[in-house]
Amino acid sequence: MVHPKTIFAHLILPLVIVACGPPEKEFKREMASIAIGSNQHFAIVLPEVHSKGQTWQFHSSDEAILVTYNGSSWHGDAVGAKFHFKSIRTGTCLLNFSLHEYNKTTDSCHYVVKISD
Repeated sequence: MVHPKTIFAHLILPLVIVACGPPEKEFKREMASIAIGSNQHFAIVLPEVHSKGQTWQFHSSDEAILVTYNGSSWHGDAVGAKFHFKSIRTGTCLLNFSLHEYNKTTDSCHYVVKISD
């Protein structure tokens, strides 16, 4: 049997920490340009339907010195995938994504991120 403290430490506590984190600004597929301040959390939301075999993939480029990629999460077919980032310092970078349906690439999108003080 699993001890209740183990359940709390592995399941409940991470949810509380995430829920209490700083709010993040969300940017949808239609927004090709993003303006944000430094040291802010933001997410790019892309439509993704798993029943059609769709998955978005983030391709790292020159963003590493300006933003931190904090992973992605899927929120169902109605919302899609959220790619989580944090801006580090001022500048401009390009974030690239590709849409895969089963084993072929069917679409791509790019975001120009302008970070200011």
